[in-house]
Amino acid sequence: MTHTSIFDRFRQTVERWPDRPFLNVLPETAQIYGIPAGEITYGEMMRRIQDRRSELAAAGFGQGTRAGLLLHNRPDFIEIWFAANSLEASVVPINPDLRRGELEYLIDHSEMSAAFVVPERLAEVAEAARAVRSVLVPTTQDAPVRPLLKRGGPISNDAAQREAALLYTAAPRLITLPTEALDAHKRALIASE
Repeated sequence: MTHTSIFDRFRQTVERWPDRPFLNVLPETAQIYGIPAGEITYGEMMRRIQDRRSELAAAGFGQGTRAGLLLHNRPDFIEIWFAANSLEASVVPINPDLRRGELEYLIDHSEMSAAFVVPERLAEVAEAARAVRSVLVPTTQDAPVRPLLKRGGPISNDAAQREAALLYTAAPRLITLPTEALDAHKRALIASE
């Protein structure tokens, strides 16, 4: 297996099949989330990811940056995750069922410096960040990206060894130590083959 990132693997697939469907948003899902229904091709998703990448790069995303994602099952989740991954940043998926104390723990423990949140949860995430004195200022997925504070430092020059995501259980107990989170990146790459 070539040492590559999740984004690099996606880009390779886009080059081979840009017009093939990548995601299909069903009408009932679209109605629940207020998003367009229909197929999104690999090429269209790549255009969306590149747009997000430009915004994140301008805001200072890079290796060592962690961004929380509370976006439910929406295409925005993939767009931001892959854009962040292309910049060597990591994401922290946020379980929408977390209670306030659990959310505070997750924000504090993960040291995320950004969070993209559905509008109806924005105030709650902002309050949780303030409660733990985090520098995090959450934003919605459609708002302009604020300049970010980088956390941590370079982990590895090998893309397959870099952290791709930091995962928590609903409790939220950390289910992967940071070194195991790095392995999660490798597992995602293996699964894509």
